[in-house]
Formats: sequence, structure tokens, C-alpha cells
Amino acid sequence: MTAALRSSVALLIVIAVAGAIPADPAFAKPNNGAFQNSSEGNKATRAKRCSNIKHNLEMAEKAADAKAGTPAAQPYSDLADQYWAQGVQFGCWQN
Repeated sequence: MTAALRSSVALLIVIAVAGAIPADPAFAKPNNGAFQNSSEGNKATRAKRCSNIKHNLEMAEKAADAKAGTPAAQPYSDLADQYWAQGVQFGCWQN
């Protein structure tokens, strides 16, 4: 058996053994909220919230633009202003 073949076989055995070990929930640590309260958790939550606000803002602006020049545009414009204010409040528009 050549060295390359031996190392390939060894790698396949390691992969097979690792795949055979089930992910047992008994070994999982309980969720104590550490991630949600960490800086990474806060950043992920803020990113998701800002993404939703930006999407809603864009939809309201698109609806207002479609009805531009008519009284029907006002509610959508007001809604866009509210989403913009939410984005400012959560710090979404900062660099």
C-alpha cells in the first residue's frame, strides 16, 4: 500500500467514525441565554431588526412613489417616516 493510499484510507476511517457518532442532545448544554445577552447576540438581533425595518421602509416608499401626486400617497409616506424613525431609534442608519 502506498503512502498516499494509506493516508486516504485513514482519512476515510476518521470521517466514517465521526459520522457514526450521533449528535446526542444529552450532551448539549442547557440554554442559559448567554448568546442572546452577548455582544454577538445583540449584534445579530440588531442586524435582523434593521433588515426588517429597511425592508418595510423600502416597501412603504415604493407604495408612496407609485401614488405620488395623489392624496393616497400620504399614508404610505407617513408609514415610511415611521420606519425611518424606528431605524434611527435602533441605530440602523449608523456606519
